[in-house]
Amino acid sequence: MAITETWLKEGDDAIITDLCPPNFNHYVKNRSSAKRSRGRGFAFLVSNEIKSEVLTSESHETFESLTIKLNGRKSLLLVLLYRPPSSQNDNFTVADFLNEFEKYLTNLFIQNHGDLIVLGEFNLHWNKQDEVHVKSFKRTLDALNMKQHVEGLSHTSKNTLDLLISDRGASDRVNGIVLEDTTLSDHFLIEFDLETNRVFARNNTRTCRKLRRIDMAQFVNTLQKNIANVDLEGENEDNLKGIERQCRRTNLAMHKDMFKVQSKYAVTLIKDKKAEYYQQRIRDADHKDTFKIVKTLLKPPDNQQGESIDEIIRVEELWSFFDNKIKKIHATLGTSADRDQDNVICVSSFNHFEPVTQDIVSMFIKRQLTSPALSILPPTTF
Repeated sequence: MAITETWLKEGDDAIITDLCPPNFNHYVKNRSSAKRSRGRGFAFLVSNEIKSEVLTSESHETFESLTIKLNGRKSLLLVLLYRPPSSQNDNFTVADFLNEFEKYLTNLFIQNHGDLIVLGEFNLHWNKQDEVHVKSFKRTLDALNMKQHVEGLSHTSKNTLDLLISDRGASDRVNGIVLEDTTLSDHFLIEFDLETNRVFARNNTRTCRKLRRIDMAQFVNTLQKNIANVDLEGENEDNLKGIERQCRRTNLAMHKDMFKVQSKYAVTLIKDKKAEYYQQRIRDADHKDTFKIVKTLLKPPDNQQGESIDEIIRVEELWSFFDNKIKKIHATLGTSADRDQDNVICVSSFNHFEPVTQDIVSMFIKRQLTSPALSILPPTTF
């Protein structure tokens, strides 16, 4: 999980620990206490089953970044970036950002030998492909053979400000992008599947037996009786996926229980069918084929093919962790709001009106011009 604009500052270690789910590592970059402006701050939450490390990031003038590395069969570099919108407090233009970002991206290509993904809040209107700055940004990505994956609006202002960019090697590792307006922020939640190519440590034990001393008839008979107990793991059926999607959409306890029951039933059904299949193969096999079948059964399962039930349950636990926190916040805010509302006493009323002058209208228009994203007046008004 990657988070921008955490609004956390130096010294908020207790808050970071509380926000981090169990069995996860957190990598954060908080804003300096000396800065009085709100916003900024980064965070990565990575499962402790994935080998990860934070890398030292150089400082930049027009944007901020946090970089971590996921180790696997092929390493993956994740760069979380935040570019603050242009304001009167700094003298940096969009062109300054594009020049600095192009140099930074080029250096990453030279130094990094694995796959690369850059994501975050760029504050560029990617949905407006005719803008000069967007065209320049796109030329930079094309020159480096990089792809931008987010299609659709990512902000309540009806713009695409948040991007997910990958190099050629990492493009196939990004799938299933979904944008969701959670109403918790003006930015949308961007969900996607990322193939991490994890490497699990295993202790390999090899055993051998003298085949000439084995009673084949007894061996086959024993194998047929006990094959149902062999640990065989299969992929989930389509109906299980449907229940999983329904569980995520409604988040009801009833649907969660249905998902757990269906998951166990699907695994049991697959095991029974595979046991029946291998029993028949063993009955029809000769001496040589029998040992090939046994070797296939004893081969460790490939963790890269499909999701196991344990992985799905861990994802659900992570989802529930943050969902419960959000519900707790809503309950607290709702209780305090109701309590305050009971004690509200109206001390004023509309009993005096004055005509609006031209100076007041002019002042109102000037205030709107300082925040074009929030302006409610059409451009033709000016």
